[in-house]
Amino acid sequence: MGAYGVPQRTLDRETRSPVEDVELFRELIPTDSSGDVLGDTTILGTLAEMCHAFPALDIESDLRAVFEAQSDTFAQWFSHPLFGGRVAATTGLLAVVLNDNDGAREPYRRLIRMSSLEQGMSTDRIAGLIALMLGDKTSAIGHFEDALSFCRENGCTVQLAWTCSDYAEMLLDRDEPGDREKAIELQDEALAITQELGMRPLTERILARREILRA
Repeated sequence: MGAYGVPQRTLDRETRSPVEDVELFRELIPTDSSGDVLGDTTILGTLAEMCHAFPALDIESDLRAVFEAQSDTFAQWFSHPLFGGRVAATTGLLAVVLNDNDGAREPYRRLIRMSSLEQGMSTDRIAGLIALMLGDKTSAIGHFEDALSFCRENGCTVQLAWTCSDYAEMLLDRDEPGDREKAIELQDEALAITQELGMRPLTERILARREILRA
């Protein structure tokens, strides 16, 4: 167990860039439906998080092939009482990474009914990313606010940092009165976590956005 009680495996993923290991990650992508939906969602959820964090990873086309090939299989698991949230979180984030509006709608419908942590991911945060992709910024703000509350109350520090960053990016892009000030507050909260945990890639992402603001 690492700092803040964060699992070491999560810290390992968050503290280094995987771009140099891109071929290794391609090898992890399931090439067909093995019948192990839970195993597949574990791998795909992790890779989707990495694609969101590191656009330069450039494995979207590989993920799209799997997402399309296994969409019917995943759909059968949405209503599972134990694992439906896990499947919805994974497929929802995959849809965001792939900019797939149609593929995001069913996961979104499922995600907005829950407020939890599925496979280490905040369901509210993913719902916020989907709503943003679908052009509904008002709903996205509500989901991000719910994610902030859930993560703060439950000590989900890594997801709190990512929620702060994603929410701040949305506000900076929207640029309505008060958005910039709130975004900077969110970035400050995220940086306090990322610097404590050594989450260098997210720290660099946030600081890069600040450089854009100064330009």
